[in-house]
Formats: sequence, C-alpha cells, structure tokens
Amino acid sequence: MTVDDFLRISQVAGASKIAAQAEYDAGASLINLKEYPRAIQVLERFRSNNPKSEYTADVTRKLAVAYGETGQAGQAAVEFERIALNPAESRDIQREATLSAADLYAKANNTPKAVTMLERFVVTYPTPVADSIEARQKLADIAGNAGNIEGQRRWQREIIAADRNAGAGRTDRTQYLAAKSQLALAAPARDAFRDIPLVLPLKASLAKKRKAMESALTAYKSATEYRVAEVTTLATYEIAEIYRKLGQDVMKSERPKKLPEDQLEEYNSLLEEQAFPFEEQAITTHELNTKRTRDNVYDEGVKKSFAALAELKPARYGKTEMLSAGVDALVPPAPPVTAPAADPASTLTTPADPTAAAVPNSQVAAAATPAAPAWNIPKAPARAGTDFTRALGLMRGSDATQAILEMQVLTQSYPDLPGPYTNLGILYRNSNQLAEAEAALLKATERAPWDAQTWTEYGATLRQAGKFAEARKAYEKAIEVNPSYAPAHRNLGVLLDLFIDDPVTAQAELETYKTLTGEDKPVSGWIAELRARNRAGAPRSATPEPAPSEPAPEATPPPAQGDRS
Repeated sequence: MTVDDFLRISQVAGASKIAAQAEYDAGASLINLKEYPRAIQVLERFRSNNPKSEYTADVTRKLAVAYGETGQAGQAAVEFERIALNPAESRDIQREATLSAADLYAKANNTPKAVTMLERFVVTYPTPVADSIEARQKLADIAGNAGNIEGQRRWQREIIAADRNAGAGRTDRTQYLAAKSQLALAAPARDAFRDIPLVLPLKASLAKKRKAMESALTAYKSATEYRVAEVTTLATYEIAEIYRKLGQDVMKSERPKKLPEDQLEEYNSLLEEQAFPFEEQAITTHELNTKRTRDNVYDEGVKKSFAALAELKPARYGKTEMLSAGVDALVPPAPPVTAPAADPASTLTTPADPTAAAVPNSQVAAAATPAAPAWNIPKAPARAGTDFTRALGLMRGSDATQAILEMQVLTQSYPDLPGPYTNLGILYRNSNQLAEAEAALLKATERAPWDAQTWTEYGATLRQAGKFAEARKAYEKAIEVNPSYAPAHRNLGVLLDLFIDDPVTAQAELETYKTLTGEDKPVSGWIAELRARNRAGAPRSATPEPAPSEPAPEATPPPAQGDRS
C-alpha cells in the first residue's frame, strides 16, 4: 500500500485501532522515503491523537531523525531529550540521546538546556571516562564563552581530577585535556605573582612575591608533567617569564627616600646582584625551550621563547631573515653567470672553522660557479602584464583578501608563469596561512627553478612552518642557482645558527652575506658573536643531543638585602 492509501484508511476509520495503525504506517513510510517535512506532520498528529500508543517511543525516534534532517535543531533536541528520559529505553540509547540532545540544543543556541543535558550526562554516565571528560570540556568551554570564569575553572578542576582517577580508562586525549586545564589553571597564580609590587620594606614585599612565585611555578611545573608537547612548551615559556618578571621587578622596586647619591648607587648595585640570577634563569629556561627545535617541535611556546631571547640576548638570538614584500616580475630573469676569478696562487681564503685548512681563492670561486644550465624560461603574454600590475596594486594596498583572490585568478589564467604563485605565497604567509603559502611557493619554484629569490621565499616559509631541514635545502638551492644572491646566505646563516645549531657554517654564510652586501650593523655584531662562540668550542654538529623534556630546575637566588631608610 502507498502512503496515500494509509492516510485514507486513517481518515475513514475514525478513532479505531485500524486508523491509528494506518496513520503510524504512513508516517513510517514517509521516513523511509525521506519525505521528512510530510513525515513530521503525520507523526506529530499520530502522537497527539494516540498519547499512550505502543508506538510512542518509536515515533519519538523517527521525529528526532526527521527534525534533524530538516535542520530543526531545537525540535530535534526536544525529541532526543524525550528518548534520554524514557526509562523504557536501554541505557546505551539513553546515553547517546543525552549527548545528541546536548549538541542539538547548543546548535540551536539554547545554552541553558545544553548545559542541563551535559551536566546530566556527567552525573549519570561517569564511564567511559573519556566521554565524561569530553562533556566536562564542553561545559568548561560554554562557561568560558559566557564569561563565567569561576564556572570554567570548576570544570577544569573536574577534568584534572577525572583524568587522574581514570585508571585504565585514561587516554592520550584525556591527558591532553587535563594538561590544557592545568595550564589554564596556572594563569591565576601567575597573575597574582605579577600583581604584587615590590615596595618598602623590600624584604617583606619580596618575601610575599617569592611565595606567590613558588605557587605559580608549582602550577606550571604540574602542567609539564603531562608531557604534552604544546602544553610543556607554553608552561616552560611561562616559567621563564616568571623568573624574568621577578628580576625586572627587583630592578624597578621602590627605593628608600632621601638616600645620599653614593649610598643609592650602592643600593642599586645590590639590587642588580639580586636581579641577575633571575634573568640568567629566565635565559636558561627559554633556551631549554628553543632547543626543542632539534626534536622538530616548533609550536607557540617555542616561538614565544625565541622572541623573549631576542630581547634578552639580542646578539645571540636577535638575528633576522630577509623577507620579500613581493615580486614585480611575472617571469624572473635568468641568474647572472659569474666567471671564475683569476688564480692568484699565493692568496688563500681562511674558512670560518679555525681547524680547517686554508684553500686558494681560485678553488673557492670555481666551486661557487656552476655551469650555466639551459633554462626554459616562458614568455609572458601582454595581457598578463596588465592583470599582474592590477593585482600588484592590491597587494601593496591594504586589501590582502582581494589581492589573494586576484593572484589566485592569475595562477589559473596563466598557470605557467611563476610571479603570481610567488606573490600568492607571500600573501598567504603574511596572513599566517603557512600551508597555503608553502603550496603556492612550491609551485613557483617548479615554474622558476632558476630564480634564487623564489627559492629563498620558499625556504623562509618552510622555516616559519618549522620544517628546518627542508628550508635548508631550499636556501642551498637558491645559492646553487645564484651564489651572489645575498638574502639566501643571510637566511641560511640565521637558520643554521638558531634552529639547526650549526654555528660554524652559519658564520661562513653570514660572512658571505656581508661580503656581498657590505652591510655593517647588525650583521657585524652577529658575526662577532658567532666567532666568539666558535672559538669557545660551541658544538659543531647539526645533530646535538636531544633537549631535556622538563624545565630547568629553579635557581636559588641570593637572600634579600636589608632595606636602607
């Protein structure tokens, strides 16, 4: 029988049992036919007319599906809640319905009902632990988004406790959520430490600040114990900044009033002695974080430690790459062919490595001058130049989104021309869309393998993505096609020093850069720092021992000096 047949029977049979059966069969058939709007009308009428029917539970399930399929999240949530509260349903069905109702209420922006269902889930279904922790995480997120900080922290504490007591039910995911919660809960202790001023009497206020510091350090060290990489690196960064902050606050602390100049100078010297160990501990801890690049860890915490070290030790960590703002040519020209230099046999080149033998300049020049390959350089059509000029105007303006769209159109219209791909990659990189930037610049190198600038921009993008070995290859390829392209030498030197730990080769690359450009500051200072480190016996291997996974132990600062009043 068809749906219409069932509906005719239900109409003519009145209030009989046959009419109810026919109406139910019509609704079920409509569900099977995926005619959900019509099915909803029939099933809602059936439930209204037959509130005590044996099919009531099944009708509720079918309505839940129908409302969900028609995008009526709120109505679907109501039906799933009915299933969850129906004692006739199995526990597994009730459990799944509770979660479905919570998700649908959230989708319908009915936050109070979503919270009610999630709280019910946490209380009623404590196992599997992984699912109950996920529910707590949703509750923490809802509280945080609503500005209910205390509620958010309460659920974060529950996540930590549930993971700690999970036993065999503990998973990588539960540990991850617990670690993130512990990291978040450490922030209030850190903020309390920061907010304590160092005022006279200094001994008392310093003791109070030291106590707050211990609480904050303990909280962050607890986060590192989960051994979740992104949490460990952020916690390590915060630990280092706590030491740094204490050193800064000691130096900015309140001075005794009316102190003679000679005594004030001595007092300041004593404060410097107090602050120095904390700054040193900050540097040590940040360096611990940056060394994780050796294990291919380059996340937010590591990046923040690099930025902090650039301020604390600029000569060592303030080295910067050269990045292009864009290319003006649709097709870059072929690189210049440099003839080998004359052979003054008595003139030797001394390498950066003081233990290596000097070699004649002629050998250096010959090695640096590859045979010129026959590049297949495409010719850009005239119309492409007009379109490219318009896109460049957008790129140099403030509308990055429109510039990206224009460059995308150019790559589709002129797929053999490298310039649009290069600029598209730079635009993506500037927007921190590194995966898209990498893909665009890779295509640019495939279309302009002779261009050192294209390889260099590709290398810089790979470095920002934490792909250090691949970045090195890109820079070396740039130098191979054009040994005179200075930015490639500079960028390779920075990469080797900061991220690969090869200071000897880094020094050589930066010296080459300086020779090519004549640039003095700040490059001369970088080279001097590298020379000093290399003379002192810095590790020369590009594969040093792995960095430890835990923050450095706390330094023990000297006791506080007495106040002078």
